[in-house]
Amino acid sequence: YKVPAALKKWLEVRDETCTFPGCRRSAKRSDVDHSVEWQHGGETDAMNLAHLCPYHHAVKSYTRWSPRHLGDGRIEWTSPAGYSYIVEPSADM
Repeated sequence: YKVPAALKKWLEVRDETCTFPGCRRSAKRSDVDHSVEWQHGGETDAMNLAHLCPYHHAVKSYTRWSPRHLGDGRIEWTSPAGYSYIVEPSADM
């Protein structure tokens, strides 16, 4: 499930930073992560991939925070308490 180089670069431009609400860590210093895990049927495409810094990658993996891609690069994050936060892409999509 390796991310093709062209897609990885496009995601870096789209996201610019970690896509967790409020995080400003550079996409260049973050991981490209599957929102729906690859082993659970998640696709390796722009509608299922986003940058997460190592800290927020762990938060997503080990807590009940969950992302959902809305299209046009927007991601809705739902907290364990049920609150929703929409993160807009850095670049105009």
